[in-house]
Amino acid sequence: MKGALRRVNSRTLEALQRVTPKSPHAVVYGSPPDEGNAVEVVRGLSRRYRGDIYWFVDSDLRARVGEIPPNVHVIFKRSPVAMARYLSAEIVFFTHGLYGDAMPSPRQSFVNLWHGDGIKVEVDRATTRRPMHPSHFLVGGTTVLARRKAHTFRVPEGGLIMTGNPRVDQFSRGVPDGFWDDVGIDPSHPFVLWLPTFRTTRGYGATGGWSDVGSDERDVNLCMAVVADRLRAAGLQVLVKPHPRDAQPRFIPGTRLVGNSDLARLSTTLYAVLGQSAGLITDYSSVWTDYLLLDRPIGFVTPDAEAYAKGRGVFPADVLDWLPGRDLSSAAEVEAFASEVQGRAQSTASLRHRTAERLGLVRCATATDDLLDELDRRGAFMVSRTLLPRSGEAPISSPTVDAGRPPGDIYHARSHAG
Repeated sequence: MKGALRRVNSRTLEALQRVTPKSPHAVVYGSPPDEGNAVEVVRGLSRRYRGDIYWFVDSDLRARVGEIPPNVHVIFKRSPVAMARYLSAEIVFFTHGLYGDAMPSPRQSFVNLWHGDGIKVEVDRATTRRPMHPSHFLVGGTTVLARRKAHTFRVPEGGLIMTGNPRVDQFSRGVPDGFWDDVGIDPSHPFVLWLPTFRTTRGYGATGGWSDVGSDERDVNLCMAVVADRLRAAGLQVLVKPHPRDAQPRFIPGTRLVGNSDLARLSTTLYAVLGQSAGLITDYSSVWTDYLLLDRPIGFVTPDAEAYAKGRGVFPADVLDWLPGRDLSSAAEVEAFASEVQGRAQSTASLRHRTAERLGLVRCATATDDLLDELDRRGAFMVSRTLLPRSGEAPISSPTVDAGRPPGDIYHARSHAG
């Protein structure tokens, strides 16, 4: 019954998209709302787009907008106003299917920003009747992994745009005053950031949780606790940023923890913090493909590698054999990783460079502007026709929780600042 209802909704939406007149405005939707690619596209459009920008947020949030330009509006996704703006937009950017799997109208441009170029195997619907998250364009940062995404999502030929993930622009942005004091990190000493992906997810909305590692329940936290102890003994600080969908708490004794709500409260982003780190510890997350741009040491905590490969799976199939960093499963490897982070050695630099070359890493300094320029060149702005030239950056902050506003309202930045 649910499947039949979704199909009816998709067909109805497709029909409405075809007949609704288009106007010069853009829609951006990230899940979560402060997802880095979506935030940077809002930022870039606010500088260069001639029309209004509608930044959609999920209906179970209360959006509070900080200082943003007057042409950016924040709307709850599940509201009549949002649906009207969606149907009439000339261009739509999203990280997931915004309203199901409706096929986009040829009178609009749909751009899938996704969540980066990861090695996790996605559900392959390349042979099914309807594609997953259909779009005209897909953004990529590594040739090998982006081509796989394009195949999985059945992006039309020529729709892959290799300009890098917009979120990497945040690497050079820095963090606001007071951030380090709040999270308990001394910025005068190097720190590493542990970014584990989820193995088992929490349910979210109508979507239930799932596990990517089958029956293997090996405790990743226990392994990381050993690594963290050894890094601290070597004089390094460890900051932990859990995945927002992770069902497993990631508190490790002796480390500092920062979550999405902390980043929003302190008016910064994950990639801005990541850009200040001296090293990264991760696993199957797409973050390390972006971090290759910084050319800094990467360590991997993957005690469940065999179970993960048999469960969700990885692509390329042998990628776990040539990860661009150390396997931190032994004391010697942790010690060597700490030495690299502290600048006393660079023994894995050549490994990072080989992996970047093997994946076809796009080396970008202005990924968001490059994306907008390429979309403009391909005629994606079908009504406004052209963007403004590149210029200085406008200030913007991410939506955060505000329980004082009802769903369905439309917020204008100037009337809801502070």
